[in-house]
Amino acid sequence: MNVAADAPLASAMSYVAVVLEDPEREFIVSFPDLPGCFTRGATRAQACRFAAETLAFHLERFAINGTPVPATQSLETIRAQPEHRNASLVLVEPMALAI
Repeated sequence: MNVAADAPLASAMSYVAVVLEDPEREFIVSFPDLPGCFTRGATRAQACRFAAETLAFHLERFAINGTPVPATQSLETIRAQPEHRNASLVLVEPMALAI
């Protein structure tokens, strides 16, 4: 599943996200390449939409702070990690933020 906003950033690249369903019946989305970047939603689709927005805000913080964005890992590399072997992985593009 490739989650893309209506108007992705011109220089946007996709990030691998891990989607987990927690016991509360919510879906949690996190980005292995961006520690601390996560969101949740009542449905898988909602969580993935929120992930595109959360990703954009997280990347914007890197730009504002002048911090280099961490290198991304491939889907295959993340899938091979023991903690993600059976997880649901999706590609997420950051949503374009209003200026």
